[in-house]
Amino acid sequence: MMEDFVQLFREALSKNLPDLNTVIWVWQSLKKQEIKQDHGKGKSNSKTPAASEAVQHDDAETILLKAVLLQVICLYQQVVPHMVMQYNFDFSKLLKGIISEQSTPEEVPPILQHHMLKVALELPANKFLWLKAQILRDTGVFEHTWKELELWLEHLDSTAEEHKEMVIQFLERVSA
Repeated sequence: MMEDFVQLFREALSKNLPDLNTVIWVWQSLKKQEIKQDHGKGKSNSKTPAASEAVQHDDAETILLKAVLLQVICLYQQVVPHMVMQYNFDFSKLLKGIISEQSTPEEVPPILQHHMLKVALELPANKFLWLKAQILRDTGVFEHTWKELELWLEHLDSTAEEHKEMVIQFLERVSA
């Protein structure tokens, strides 16, 4: 009886929620908006367009919008997982809006690192092609259990804001 109710509730939600195309479109429009702003400001450097895209320094509003979008993706997986499964998108492409091969971990805001890790843990593995980003699994640090990483992330949620960056840096050093 309860399973039936949950199923009906999820179906009703999926009819009223925007599809994931909309969420991803907003993410991509933020990225395009940043590129236009960079070119509009007359930033001229000798880097290639791909490199200039990668060296992004988002303003606080854009960082928060990206963090919220990553949270929304996690909520979709938790509440209406069938919508995520039906959506054909390589979620590792979201990393391009956060990191690049030229960026250093210090350039990536900790809140975006945190939420991207949550997305990576929440979504099924087949939703990521991972380009070069099998970061945590390839290090071997969490090879025996992903539960350990989940535990770190759960505690990161309850960590005071001024200490979150320290915890993320610790995880980066351990996995490096």
